[in-house]
Amino acid sequence: MITRMSILLTIVLACGTLCTSCNDAEVPDERLVSAYVDVMIVRQSSLDTTVIAQRVDSVLQHHGFTSTEFFDRVREEGQRPRMFKAMFDSVAARYERMRDTTSR
Repeated sequence: MITRMSILLTIVLACGTLCTSCNDAEVPDERLVSAYVDVMIVRQSSLDTTVIAQRVDSVLQHHGFTSTEFFDRVREEGQRPRMFKAMFDSVAARYERMRDTTSR
């Protein structure tokens, strides 16, 4: 019983340490957020996958990314759950603002 309790305590302390060691002040990369929003818009603009692929490449180039760099960066952010959430919260907020602006 004591062994189980000490293992559980160790796990709880380790999780607490990991959570407090994360930097809450991390802010998503503005360029990545902006590119992601533009990619979302492009993907909704057509049903033709060839046209979409060309437009996505153009948008990413405009933001200074190659397709590989962009998707690698998104995957990297996915490895950091807090940053990933912050990034997608920023993407969603910006997308919503853009949608509101264009629907008026």
